[in-house]
Amino acid sequence: GLIRFGVVRASPVSAEAAPLRLVACGHEDEAAAAAAGGGALVAVLFNPWHADDATFMENTMLLQEYVRNEYGHIYQGELNSYGEQTWFYAQFEPDTLVSVLYLLHH
Repeated sequence: GLIRFGVVRASPVSAEAAPLRLVACGHEDEAAAAAAGGGALVAVLFNPWHADDATFMENTMLLQEYVRNEYGHIYQGELNSYGEQTWFYAQFEPDTLVSVLYLLHH
């Protein structure tokens, strides 16, 4: 039959931002599963909700503005001649994580 279970993993706040592979298997299958490269990719970049994380933001309004907001403004130009432009951050789009991990490690 179908077996359901839950897993809770707390990463240390000092963990490197890198892709991790999550593999669920029985004790006997552990080596074979690891060798086969199975499992799901998981990534933890930062946790601004955790008080011990360097990116912690106690102010929930700042969390909304800087973490949860998908749109913002960028300014470009020179000191006395610049313009404002709306920018879509796309931090929740699937390809963004792949791009960020590539930039962090290359």
